Amino acid sequence: QGMLVKSEDGPDPATPPLAAVMIICCWDSLHCSSALLECPHCLFLMCEPVTMSCGHTFCRRCVASYLPSKCPLCKDRLKQRDVRGMKNNVLLISVVEKCCPDETRMTRHMQEKLKAKDFSEALRIANDGLNLVSDDQSWKSYRAEANSGLMRFSDALKDLDYLCCLRPSWTEGFFRKGNALQELGQLTEALVQFHRCLRLQADFAPAKSQIKKVCLTFMLRHKAQSDEIEKCLSVLTVSDFECPLCIRLFFEPVTTPCGHTFCKNCIERSLDHNLRCPLCKQPLQEYFKTRKYNPTVLLQDIVMRLFTSQLAERKQVHDTEMAELSNLTKDIPIFVCTVAYPGVPCPLHIFEPRYRLMMRRCMETGTKKFGMCCYEQGKGFADYGCVLEILSLELLPDGRSYVDTVGGSRFRVLKRGQRDGYHTADIEYLEDLKVEGSELEILQRLHDSVYQQAQDWYQRLGSRIREQINRQYGTMPDKEENIQASTNGPAWCWWLLSVLQLDPAYQTTVLSLTSLKDRLGHLRLVLEYFSQS
Repeated sequence: QGMLVKSEDGPDPATPPLAAVMIICCWDSLHCSSALLECPHCLFLMCEPVTMSCGHTFCRRCVASYLPSKCPLCKDRLKQRDVRGMKNNVLLISVVEKCCPDETRMTRHMQEKLKAKDFSEALRIANDGLNLVSDDQSWKSYRAEANSGLMRFSDALKDLDYLCCLRPSWTEGFFRKGNALQELGQLTEALVQFHRCLRLQADFAPAKSQIKKVCLTFMLRHKAQSDEIEKCLSVLTVSDFECPLCIRLFFEPVTTPCGHTFCKNCIERSLDHNLRCPLCKQPLQEYFKTRKYNPTVLLQDIVMRLFTSQLAERKQVHDTEMAELSNLTKDIPIFVCTVAYPGVPCPLHIFEPRYRLMMRRCMETGTKKFGMCCYEQGKGFADYGCVLEILSLELLPDGRSYVDTVGGSRFRVLKRGQRDGYHTADIEYLEDLKVEGSELEILQRLHDSVYQQAQDWYQRLGSRIREQINRQYGTMPDKEENIQASTNGPAWCWWLLSVLQLDPAYQTTVLSLTSLKDRLGHLRLVLEYFSQS
């Protein structure tokens, strides 16, 4: 506070140079264009913000001319063809305009003049601005650019020297300074400036070659004082940050290439049904193929800073939804397709939007499990099924996926329901009833007899058929020493049922049995039938 000594005519002329620089820096940090809304690359106000695929946002000027091949913040590789095709972030434009309307109008007006190469008018506007605010860095930068356009490189160099002293990490400034020195014939000093660019950013191509203007160095953002940032952003409300799909506060906001922003989960669900932006209907096939739904970092920072309590409530709602989806006894997702068995692989081809959503939720919650039941008329799906566990999931560019699963526990349906288009159910798990003593001895003899019967039938099959079975279902499991070790009974029983390809209703009946003796009895009858035929 004691450093901010500034009169109407500026700092005291007797102030030492270092102190003067410190005073200017402190005064500049209180500018309405807070660091939060500045481009992290050039540190000027973003009146045309563009969000990259990695989630970080820069101004249109940097994206078009000086952005390197990798994001300066996270080092994610950027495809220049895709970068230049990015549209402005619609939501952030409104945020910047709402927070800093005067600066936004000034910046756009100056950029229009410079783009039209009306350098004389641009110089006049910049001088008028500096007459009002003598140490404004934006005006000085625009005046330097206008002077360079008018071939007044000595005048441009004065402003660039001033700006480079205040911004020692501003690679573009040193690059422009080097260009001005080169035009003045001071080649040695120009080379020093280009070399300094490379020290700041090793892959800054314009400093190595005057042909490409692609790369800029990572520049440290000046952090404005916390209370001034809050004052600047106080005009924003929660309604400015509502997802247009769920009409709730953004949670993990993602910006599409067309410039619109949605919650990550919301845009994923929308793209399951239609590969176009829900607002402007622009095609998003290429965006969907990459599946790089990285949150927009700047929007996350703003929401976290301004709406901490609301964001906490929003996160609590999300966590509650995830907890409900993680419950494997209540409202468990049901895939209606076929009869699955414990321990038996069940590969799936997912293409329906509702099942895409189901698979995504199973992966996001970490359970990687869902129920499988066959269709039953009048009920929607059978009363008994098997839990499948996802082993691997391969996403295809068009949204379909190949999912490798294996059967786990059996269950009985207690109550049916629906969630977002797919079936759900409250279930109870089934376990085989165990026997002891003489009953166990009888059960063991029955088991050994049916197992031998199954082996004989399997061996009588032709070698080509056995090879096909082995490829699809694996080889026949060995006989287990303890036939009651698993709650589902011996694994070979389920393998045999999957190989035999029986009627789904009959398969479901056998699946529902909790008596190993009854199950072996069914298998004996089926094997006798197949052996005779």
